[in-house]
Amino acid sequence: MMKIVSYILLLLATPMLFAEDGGSAAMYIKITPGLVVNYGEPSSGRLRYLKVSVHVRVKDMSDAEIVEHHLPALQDVLISILSAQDVENIRSAEGKEEIRKNTLAEFQQLIEKEEGESVIQDLLFGSFIVQR
Repeated sequence: MMKIVSYILLLLATPMLFAEDGGSAAMYIKITPGLVVNYGEPSSGRLRYLKVSVHVRVKDMSDAEIVEHHLPALQDVLISILSAQDVENIRSAEGKEEIRKNTLAEFQQLIEKEEGESVIQDLLFGSFIVQR
Protein backbone atom coordinates (compact mmCIF):
# COMPACT_ATOMS: atom_id res chain seq x y z
CA MET A 1 0.00 0.00 0.00
CA MET A 2 2.82 2.42 0.88
CA LYS A 3 4.49 1.73 -2.47
CA ILE A 4 1.29 2.66 -4.33
CA VAL A 5 0.93 5.90 -2.39
CA SER A 6 4.61 6.75 -3.02
CA TYR A 7 4.22 6.04 -6.73
CA ILE A 8 1.12 8.24 -6.99
CA LEU A 9 2.86 11.10 -5.16
CA LEU A 10 5.85 10.78 -7.50
CA LEU A 11 3.60 10.96 -10.55
CA LEU A 12 1.85 14.06 -9.21
CA ALA A 13 5.15 15.81 -8.51
CA THR A 14 6.59 15.37 -12.00
CA PRO A 15 5.57 17.36 -15.10
CA MET A 16 3.24 15.55 -17.47
CA LEU A 17 4.47 14.68 -20.96
CA PHE A 18 2.19 14.65 -23.97
CA ALA A 19 3.05 13.80 -27.55
CA GLU A 20 2.68 16.55 -30.14
CA ASP A 21 2.61 16.32 -33.91
CA GLY A 22 6.03 15.41 -35.23
CA GLY A 23 6.84 13.04 -32.39
CA SER A 24 8.33 15.61 -30.01
CA ALA A 25 7.04 15.75 -26.47
CA ALA A 26 5.42 18.87 -25.06
CA MET A 27 5.58 19.38 -21.33
CA TYR A 28 2.83 20.87 -19.19
CA ILE A 29 4.14 22.67 -16.12
CA LYS A 30 1.80 23.35 -13.21
CA ILE A 31 2.06 27.02 -12.27
CA THR A 32 -0.30 26.66 -9.34
CA PRO A 33 -2.27 23.65 -8.10
CA GLY A 34 -5.18 25.62 -6.66
CA LEU A 35 -4.77 29.34 -6.22
CA VAL A 36 -7.59 31.16 -4.42
CA VAL A 37 -8.01 34.90 -5.00
CA ASN A 38 -10.65 37.54 -4.33
CA TYR A 39 -12.06 39.25 -7.40
CA GLY A 40 -14.62 41.91 -8.25
CA GLU A 41 -15.34 45.27 -6.71
CA PRO A 42 -14.44 45.38 -3.02
CA SER A 43 -16.95 48.20 -2.55
CA SER A 44 -19.86 45.84 -3.27
CA GLY A 45 -19.73 44.65 0.33
CA ARG A 46 -19.47 41.03 -0.72
CA LEU A 47 -16.35 38.94 -1.10
CA ARG A 48 -16.10 36.76 -4.19
CA TYR A 49 -13.57 33.98 -4.57
CA LEU A 50 -12.01 32.30 -7.55
CA LYS A 51 -9.97 29.08 -7.39
CA VAL A 52 -7.87 28.20 -10.42
CA SER A 53 -5.16 25.78 -11.37
CA VAL A 54 -2.97 26.88 -14.26
CA HIS A 55 -0.63 24.90 -16.50
CA VAL A 56 1.67 26.16 -19.24
CA ARG A 57 2.98 24.22 -22.23
CA VAL A 58 6.66 24.27 -23.14
CA LYS A 59 8.50 22.28 -25.78
CA ASP A 60 11.21 20.54 -23.73
CA MET A 61 12.90 20.03 -20.37
CA SER A 62 15.24 23.03 -20.66
CA ASP A 63 12.23 25.31 -21.21
CA ALA A 64 10.50 23.65 -18.25
CA GLU A 65 13.47 24.49 -16.04
CA ILE A 66 13.28 28.14 -17.13
CA VAL A 67 9.57 28.28 -16.26
CA GLU A 68 10.12 26.57 -12.90
CA HIS A 69 12.90 29.04 -12.08
CA HIS A 70 10.46 31.93 -12.61
CA LEU A 71 7.44 30.37 -10.83
CA PRO A 72 7.20 33.01 -8.07
CA ALA A 73 7.10 35.84 -10.63
CA LEU A 74 4.57 33.98 -12.78
CA GLN A 75 2.35 33.35 -9.77
CA ASP A 76 2.53 37.05 -8.87
CA VAL A 77 1.40 38.01 -12.39
CA LEU A 78 -1.43 35.48 -12.17
CA ILE A 79 -2.67 36.87 -8.85
CA SER A 80 -2.56 40.43 -10.21
CA ILE A 81 -4.54 39.52 -13.32
CA LEU A 82 -7.18 37.42 -11.57
CA SER A 83 -7.81 39.78 -8.67
CA ALA A 84 -8.40 42.68 -11.10
CA GLN A 85 -11.23 40.91 -12.95
CA ASP A 86 -14.83 42.00 -12.73
CA VAL A 87 -17.82 39.71 -12.24
CA GLU A 88 -18.88 39.78 -15.91
CA ASN A 89 -15.47 38.56 -17.12
CA ILE A 90 -15.42 35.72 -14.62
CA ARG A 91 -18.95 34.52 -15.48
CA SER A 92 -18.78 34.48 -19.29
CA ALA A 93 -16.93 32.01 -21.49
CA GLU A 94 -15.62 34.89 -23.61
CA GLY A 95 -14.32 36.60 -20.48
CA LYS A 96 -12.51 33.46 -19.34
CA GLU A 97 -10.89 33.11 -22.75
CA GLU A 98 -9.83 36.76 -22.59
CA ILE A 99 -8.31 36.14 -19.15
CA ARG A 100 -6.46 33.09 -20.52
CA LYS A 101 -5.07 35.03 -23.48
CA ASN A 102 -4.04 38.02 -21.36
CA THR A 103 -2.36 35.77 -18.81
CA LEU A 104 -0.51 33.90 -21.55
CA ALA A 105 0.70 37.18 -23.07
CA GLU A 106 1.85 38.48 -19.66
CA PHE A 107 3.66 35.20 -18.90
CA GLN A 108 5.40 35.26 -22.29
CA GLN A 109 6.38 38.90 -21.82
CA LEU A 110 7.83 38.20 -18.35
CA ILE A 111 9.90 35.22 -19.53
CA GLU A 112 11.09 37.11 -22.61
CA LYS A 113 12.17 40.05 -20.47
CA GLU A 114 14.09 37.79 -18.07
CA GLU A 115 15.51 35.21 -20.49
CA GLY A 116 15.62 36.96 -23.87
CA GLU A 117 13.12 34.57 -25.46
CA SER A 118 9.65 33.33 -24.64
CA VAL A 119 9.52 29.59 -23.97
CA ILE A 120 5.83 29.35 -23.03
CA GLN A 121 3.73 28.08 -25.93
CA ASP A 122 0.26 27.94 -24.37
CA LEU A 123 -1.65 28.31 -21.12
CA LEU A 124 -4.47 26.10 -19.86
CA PHE A 125 -6.79 26.30 -16.88
CA GLY A 126 -6.90 22.94 -15.11
CA SER A 127 -9.79 24.21 -13.02
CA PHE A 128 -11.73 27.45 -12.81
CA ILE A 129 -14.08 27.44 -9.82
CA VAL A 130 -16.11 30.52 -8.99
CA GLN A 131 -17.88 31.34 -5.73
CA ARG A 132 -20.49 34.03 -6.27
